[in-house]
Amino acid sequence: MSDEVTKKMADYLKRGATMLSEECPNCHVPLFRFRGETLCPKCGARVILVKSDEEMVAARTPIILEDVEETVVRKIRELNDVLKRETDVEELGQLGSLLSTWLDVLGKIREIRRRGLEERPSK
Repeated sequence: MSDEVTKKMADYLKRGATMLSEECPNCHVPLFRFRGETLCPKCGARVILVKSDEEMVAARTPIILEDVEETVVRKIRELNDVLKRETDVEELGQLGSLLSTWLDVLGKIREIRRRGLEERPSK
């Protein structure tokens, strides 16, 4: 382990972090729990520790939904740019239909995320 990583580990401990027995899946250095997050002092990755496949799915779902939401919002922005320039009525109708579909998808994603937050037990 490099001196720089050792210094970061010492800094985490000084700030009140707890060194865990688990290692970073990327760097294979000990992970630290700090302010409710599990962090790697070498690569800076945030790590979610799970004990079962079921927990893995539950941990990944919000991350995946956030990624899909970002993609959908980006597509809506791109579509909006096309809509601003389009003058053909038939094409505008097709673009409007596509926009409606993307907005429906965005609404569903946000509803799923909202319900997921409500179902999480409070700490």
